[in-house]
Amino acid sequence: MLASVMKDINALTHDIKDQTRLQGTKIDVIDEDLGSATENVEQANVELQEKMTRERTGNKILIWCVVVAIFVVFFLIFFGFVHKKSTNIIIVEPQKEPDVPPSF
Repeated sequence: MLASVMKDINALTHDIKDQTRLQGTKIDVIDEDLGSATENVEQANVELQEKMTRERTGNKILIWCVVVAIFVVFFLIFFGFVHKKSTNIIIVEPQKEPDVPPSF
C-alpha cells in the first residue's frame, strides 16, 4: 500500500514537472511576443511624432500661402481699381472749323 502511494506521488510529481515545463515554454513565447509588441509600439510612436511634425509644417506652409495670396489679391485690386480712379483723365475734343463755302 505504501509502495502504491509512493508510485502515485512519483507519477503526480512527473505530471507537475511536465506541466511546469510546458507552461514555461508558453510563458517564454508570451514574453517574446510582449517584447516585440513593445518595440512595435515604440516605433509607432516615433512614426506618429514624425507625421505630426510634417503635418504641422505642411499646415504652416499652407497658411503662409493663403496669406500671401490674400495680399496679392488685395494689391491687385488696389492698384487695378483704386489707383485708376485717382488718375486724372483729360479728354480733348477736336475743334470744328467754321463752315466756309469753298472758293473757286
